[in-house]
Amino acid sequence: GEGVRELSRLPALAALDISGCHLVTDAGVRALALPPSPRLAALDISGCHRVTDDGVEALGGLSALTAFNLASCTQVTDRGVGALGRLPALASLSIAGCHQV
Repeated sequence: GEGVRELSRLPALAALDISGCHLVTDAGVRALALPPSPRLAALDISGCHRVTDDGVEALGGLSALTAFNLASCTQVTDRGVGALGRLPALASLSIAGCHQV
């Protein structure tokens, strides 16, 4: 969580792959939606098993996000995936292995 918060402070960060980082939680993912992170265009949180719908919903402010991989985020349900409809630029999405969707 704390490391992801630090990454969210990088103003030019356009792509972030934290796949398989099993200690990442909703709080860490939520930090990615805080300024200046809304420039983030590609995000891979696949295999981050502690991320839930709350974390995914918090990403609704990432208006520049075009590619999002949340494969094998096993706690994400229809509610979290439904919230992705607020992402106007989203063109690529992976929800493989999200068995609650």
